[in-house]
Amino acid sequence: MVYKKLYEFMSSNYGKEPIWRYHILSVIKYSKKLSSIWKADKEIVLVAALLHDIGRLKKLKQHNISGQEEAKKILTQLNYPKEKIEKVKYCIRLHSANIKLKRKTPEANCLAQADILSQFDNIDFLFFVAFTNGVNIEKTNQLIRQKLEYCWKHLDSTSKKIINSKYEAIKKVLR
Repeated sequence: MVYKKLYEFMSSNYGKEPIWRYHILSVIKYSKKLSSIWKADKEIVLVAALLHDIGRLKKLKQHNISGQEEAKKILTQLNYPKEKIEKVKYCIRLHSANIKLKRKTPEANCLAQADILSQFDNIDFLFFVAFTNGVNIEKTNQLIRQKLEYCWKHLDSTSKKIINSKYEAIKKVLR
């Protein structure tokens, strides 16, 4: 399976990047869970989860658009089947919560929901991002609350059940 080779490639090249440790690994965790619940093609979902932020890792603009092309290059080098590459690209293109297009496959829905769910896993990373951008603690609390409220609104009922207790605890901490 290409997943293992791809995981090794990504972790060896990007494993020290905060986005890998604090975001992508969490997306993979939720992708596994959701792909089982929704009976999505687990391989497509996990490959897309590994590569969904490759555009961001490479510091490219419009990371979901540029990322799908970077994913294609990587997967082509691994001799991944073209029809599967297209499915992975579709998931990557539509993974961001702010994309208003309807996701037409369970795989794309899994990745998009996993990407949102990951925001609730690493609040310390959200604080880190805010502080490195010079935001004070009061403003940081407000921004994180707003971000998580936005994320919550974009979760479906299955994903809300998965993350509800964590979300409620975070809201209490960020009052």
